[in-house]
Amino acid sequence: MLHDTRPKFARFLASALLLAAFALPFAGPAAAQENGSAAPALPEESSDVSIPGWSPRLLPAYAPVTLVVFGEYLCPFCERLGPVLRQLRAAYGEKIRIVYRYRIVHADAEIYSLAALAAHKQGKFWAFHAALFENQSLLRERPQFIYRLAQRLGLDVDQFRTDVNSEAIRKQLEGDQAEAERIGVNGVPATFVNGREMSGARSVEDFGAWIDELLRLDTPTDFTPPEPPEPAEPPAGEGTEGGTPETVGSPYAD
Repeated sequence: MLHDTRPKFARFLASALLLAAFALPFAGPAAAQENGSAAPALPEESSDVSIPGWSPRLLPAYAPVTLVVFGEYLCPFCERLGPVLRQLRAAYGEKIRIVYRYRIVHADAEIYSLAALAAHKQGKFWAFHAALFENQSLLRERPQFIYRLAQRLGLDVDQFRTDVNSEAIRKQLEGDQAEAERIGVNGVPATFVNGREMSGARSVEDFGAWIDELLRLDTPTDFTPPEPPEPAEPPAGEGTEGGTPETVGSPYAD
């Protein structure tokens, strides 16, 4: 066995530097999700992001700014984005709408996306969606939790179980995945603000800077807590299977 003859402090310093160098490549992607960096400038170019009829959405179709969020339920940064979206709704009201779509990056997250889309068929998407994030820590070990949650929220559990395993719901999830790949979504959360991509769980001020510019507001919007509760489900036809597919990407309107 080799014996290190360097002084104790020198050996400690060398080990610390080695560990830091090893950790740096792995810390980069996570660090990019944090809110400490400056808000990016609003890109001039936008992507045409489709919004199929089945996609859950909040607030009116005529809102001048649309946020299409791609996420999944095992991503901690997707969970962090929830309070930001609630603050945006409180601040902008009917000036914005929010659409949720899926990009699966953890294989085990697929069942939860299918379950949320199945809950959407019974008008319970947003309650189910919020409860999944609230219980994110136990999802990996307890996938059967979705059925208890369905019962707790008053869903028809037999119909819910059928829908979770249906080809129709799977095709919706596959459609989300295909759209995410088409527009180059590699990580989550990824939010398209009238087609401009904001990557990661950015601060409400970062999103606000983009939305204010798109709305041509001269005074920055003030974001004041407390956050509002989850709203009621939209009327039938607004973000259900009977809705009309569309595309969003215009600078100032859908």
